[in-house]
Amino acid sequence: MRLSFVNKSGRVDILLCFECDVLLVGRDGHFISGEDFDCSRAVFVRAAKEAFPNDDLMQQLDEDRFNDGT
Repeated sequence: MRLSFVNKSGRVDILLCFECDVLLVGRDGHFISGEDFDCSRAVFVRAAKEAFPNDDLMQQLDEDRFNDGT
């Protein structure tokens, strides 16, 4: 999922990969930083589901990626 923030001074993109729980940050098309978001996955998954209620892939995401159903 990509979040983009744009104003007159440029664009900042935040890329979230729900397969590997990695967040990447870019500014004006250039990579700046990245970080694991394992500890915040549930918050991001809930936000993605709320933002995209009609997207089947988003709705299938587990808040706990390692959920084994027990």
